[in-house]
Amino acid sequence: MTLSANKEALGFAKTLATQICDETPTKDNPFLAEERHISGYNIFDISQKLDYIETIFLLFKLELPSSQQKVLLNTLFNFLSNLGPRHPAIRAAMTAGVSKANVEHLLPIGLMTLGGENGGANEVERAYRFIEKINQTSLSELDDLSSRSALNNKTPGFGTRFAQVDPIAQRFAEQLLSLTPDTECLKKCQVWLEQINSSNNQPKIGWLESGIAAAVFYELRVGAREAAGLFQLACAPGILAHGVEQTHKPITAMPLLEDNQYELRK
Repeated sequence: MTLSANKEALGFAKTLATQICDETPTKDNPFLAEERHISGYNIFDISQKLDYIETIFLLFKLELPSSQQKVLLNTLFNFLSNLGPRHPAIRAAMTAGVSKANVEHLLPIGLMTLGGENGGANEVERAYRFIEKINQTSLSELDDLSSRSALNNKTPGFGTRFAQVDPIAQRFAEQLLSLTPDTECLKKCQVWLEQINSSNNQPKIGWLESGIAAAVFYELRVGAREAAGLFQLACAPGILAHGVEQTHKPITAMPLLEDNQYELRK
């Protein structure tokens, strides 16, 4: 059996297919495109008439956002644009920058760190699926979900940072709720959070950045996998800015920790 027949028997496609982008090849070179459309919109029209957030939404949803969807996504991207130097992803890029790593490696280093399950993209994906469960649960059944979540300590996207509720994340969640009061997902998550905190037997938990991102992405129905990647995309500017800033400093600008400041775990 020939290689071609083998490929057909295994079900491989003959060409690469995507619903996102359509290109028209040039007449004299099929490897070059003379026209490109994203979900039916010409790329030159997009570059002139749409802003960045509208284009991001178009790429992932294949349609333009409503006014509320645009506010949600734009507000989230602005908030996540700088996670601050306490975040491991920012610190990774800063350490790489002051250590004189190649500048083109700084963002990938930070994004790889941001892929983790504690405050990273993996947690956003898990939080998306958890928030989906919350929103598919009736209000009368939320009490049971709250007690089971507290018992099993399985609340991705919600919790504490450094043993306390993160005040910035709480303020941002409140800001989102005030800006877009019709967001059913955010409101139901807030109800669930209040219920789980009403128990005197459990320590108080709050919103985490990963949970807010997951709630917004679920509100937009982009999908769990897409939410993980979009979270990294939204956080990328701060990672790069902090990393590049450190490249202009000597390595002595980074603190040299004493041996007793390290925590060794077996």
